[in-house]
Amino acid sequence: MMNKKGVSAIVATSLILLITVAAVTVLWGVVIPLVRDNLNSAQACINAPNAIEIVMDTGKTCYSSVDGLKLQIRRTTNDINISKLNIMAINGDGNSENKVVDLTDEALFGSGGLNPGDTHVYTQLSDTRIVTVEITPVVRIGATDNECGDAIVRAQIPECA
Repeated sequence: MMNKKGVSAIVATSLILLITVAAVTVLWGVVIPLVRDNLNSAQACINAPNAIEIVMDTGKTCYSSVDGLKLQIRRTTNDINISKLNIMAINGDGNSENKVVDLTDEALFGSGGLNPGDTHVYTQLSDTRIVTVEITPVVRIGATDNECGDAIVRAQIPECA
């Protein structure tokens, strides 16, 4: 009679090895792309604040009760794929009006949208005095838009002359 206990131990060891290899393969296929995408997003967001500027020295960034908020935005030549801007206009009471604008919107930014090297005056009507503006770039990586929450460009908004 054969010793079946020896064969059983070999089968059990083989199954454990196969399950381990299958688990590593699945984790490799899921975890590596997830980590790579998050690293790409983080890298793009690190450089995002350098891609947008609020121009203050021309007098075109200001608030008036008639025209609302006028915000001169410059897109630097920084090579980052910014698809949108999250513009938060904050009034004196600390309340905010949030607007997400698409950089390809020709109605807002003219023919061709806001491309690297372009400067444009964005206007947003508001009934209350806007004192601060914060712009958060939304970076496109592949087919996904990622809001760079820590990459905020801020400016104190003066009254229009």
